[in-house]
Amino acid sequence: MTFVDLIADARDIGDVIDLVNEFLMGLQSIGELKHIPESVQPPRITAVNHLPDSLNLVVAEIKRRDAAGDEIPEVMFALHAVLERR
Repeated sequence: MTFVDLIADARDIGDVIDLVNEFLMGLQSIGELKHIPESVQPPRITAVNHLPDSLNLVVAEIKRRDAAGDEIPEVMFALHAVLERR
């Protein structure tokens, strides 16, 4: 089961926040978070309004890179998918 599946099956927003934070900690532990600019990296999610704010930053960065023809790291798409499933 993927994090997206787990989030879709979450019972409440607290579970969603816990799963998103677990995903972020996993990215940090394997060194993937470094491929996302610090200005876009979500902080530890502590409130429901942090989810759309973080998603908007990631979406804007993906669009910016796409328009510039810059490479978009796979981890950015993964983060987008996880944040979008909120």
